[in-house]
Amino acid sequence: MIVPRSKLSMLTTPPAGAFAALLAAFFYSFGAVADKMGVMTGHIIIYTFHLSAAMLIFHFIRIIGQNHTSKIVPEIRHSPLIIISGGIIMLLSFITFRLGLAEALAAYASALRQVSTLFGIIIGIFIFKEKISRERIISSLIILGGAALIKLG
Repeated sequence: MIVPRSKLSMLTTPPAGAFAALLAAFFYSFGAVADKMGVMTGHIIIYTFHLSAAMLIFHFIRIIGQNHTSKIVPEIRHSPLIIISGGIIMLLSFITFRLGLAEALAAYASALRQVSTLFGIIIGIFIFKEKISRERIISSLIILGGAALIKLG
């Protein structure tokens, strides 16, 4: 069977978004180590505040460096509720993860946080009307199995 060239390239090269997600997971593993050290040396809320402030500074530097400053105000005007609610949800995620990290082994907390992928799949299907595929079901089962093994281990 001859596979059309466009389909063949999809099979051999991952989409840019998938590569970026894998790269994020790679960086996240180092972030989890830094977070574990941070929550063990001081107060979790203060550590999270300093971490968030540093991220804000780095984002501002990136925005200025890439000359995106003219896009900030229109974006805030366009979707203020999404930005505010997203910020609150991210803050809750940051704090609750670090609270768990302070009490659990870094390997457990980091691995269990990946269960968020399941929530992402569910939200994608029900809110964004993404298609259910065999691969998503299998990957969800693998994630659930990994979480169960961590719990049992």
